[in-house]
Amino acid sequence: MVLVAAGSVSVVKLIFSLAVAINAAASKARRNRADCLDVATRASTLDAALSALHDSAKAKAKHPAVAAALEGLHLALHRALQAVTDCQDDGAVSRRFNADRVSAELRRANQVITERMMDVILVAGMHTNIVVVLDAHQSKHRGDGGSQLRPLPQIQEPCSPISRKEEELPTISSGFNSFDFSELEVATSKFLEENLIGKSDSCTVYKGALPKGSEVAIKEYSKNQYKAWRNECQNEEKLAEKLLHKNIIKLVGRCSSGGRYYQVYEYMHNRSLSDHLHGNGLQWPKLLNIIRGIAQGADYLHEQCGLGIIHLHLKPSSILLDYDYTPKICYFGSSKVLPTSAKEGVVDFVVCPCGFTASLYTNSLVFSAKSDVYSFGVLLLDVVTGWSRHRKGDDRKELLIVFVWEFWQNGREDDCVDPMLSRATGATASQFQEMKRCVHIALLCLEEDPVLRPDMAGILRMLADNNSPTPRPQHPAYTT
Repeated sequence: MVLVAAGSVSVVKLIFSLAVAINAAASKARRNRADCLDVATRASTLDAALSALHDSAKAKAKHPAVAAALEGLHLALHRALQAVTDCQDDGAVSRRFNADRVSAELRRANQVITERMMDVILVAGMHTNIVVVLDAHQSKHRGDGGSQLRPLPQIQEPCSPISRKEEELPTISSGFNSFDFSELEVATSKFLEENLIGKSDSCTVYKGALPKGSEVAIKEYSKNQYKAWRNECQNEEKLAEKLLHKNIIKLVGRCSSGGRYYQVYEYMHNRSLSDHLHGNGLQWPKLLNIIRGIAQGADYLHEQCGLGIIHLHLKPSSILLDYDYTPKICYFGSSKVLPTSAKEGVVDFVVCPCGFTASLYTNSLVFSAKSDVYSFGVLLLDVVTGWSRHRKGDDRKELLIVFVWEFWQNGREDDCVDPMLSRATGATASQFQEMKRCVHIALLCLEEDPVLRPDMAGILRMLADNNSPTPRPQHPAYTT
């Protein structure tokens, strides 16, 4: 399937936004700064090339080759943005990669952007002008690794507004690996029982190891399971190939064999957040980093990726933790794309409603980014209060909200915090204040009126600064 003209113009706008984001991220790089600025400089050359396509989009963007080339460039910029953004995190980079490897990755990102841009040039028939721009814009760095980046011009809006409809989500030939069944057999030692991670109504999950040593989790769907969950699988794959963020699970590949279907994901060493909430728990600094990571991932889905993705199933079991407890949002089977011109959408039915689901979504089938904000609020309360740990099997999260609001109104904020999380773990006074602030933020997320809930960017700001002014909650859901 290829993009229609409107979809192609939308992708052009997303590419502009990504170029701006790369420019901003490179300016904050703490490692491999010169390479990051090289990528940013390359990205900043796209405006001249794409402005020409943007101005003549009606004539050229209808062509399937142009649509495919634009989507290839879009994905290349997504990967480049993630690579540059990772260089802002000094600790994470030093643990995972050495400087040479990061440098090679960034140079490759730079090269791929150029290659994908040339694809666009060739298929759009704009050879002369754009080739001159690209060749003339080689970056030169100063001794301190700095570089003067040419500012991107303002984007000219098309004459008629372009809206992103769900059915216009860009689709391209998959960037996933297509595994042979024999490869998965080798990876799992022929699906040995000891490699079994877990089973559910939808699938069976095994741990595997690919030839180069990468550990993976392999979902196996029987013929009947895949028939029942086919739409969710396809929706997840359609979205996954557009997403690249450290707090979003990575889908590595897939396979179909003997009536069974397989999805291969990066392996998460520390299971789900739900496992830790029901167990002995984690120390507060680690939990706070997890909370912030979830918020960053949700903000990426809502705004930063440019696609307007609403997860609609955000809860502890949908948060997986890697080897250093970096949270990864997963399970996009019921996620939706919200049109740019709309603040909310409507679904035909709600998949697996639970205590983390906003009542407006459950009862009226209306969803928005604030639906995810509500779910994040319940998750945040669950983490800080220890509800799941102390009331195992009790999924009535509305009771949790009522209890916390009662304490809050009566000035008993301290009683909202799980004693096992505060006193038993030796939390400092400042950490205890962070816990209470998280309760405050959670109550804002749980406002009955979605308009009163903050967006994820606002939540991130409140989580980052423990002293910044925070509105007082007015009327959380299920309270009087």
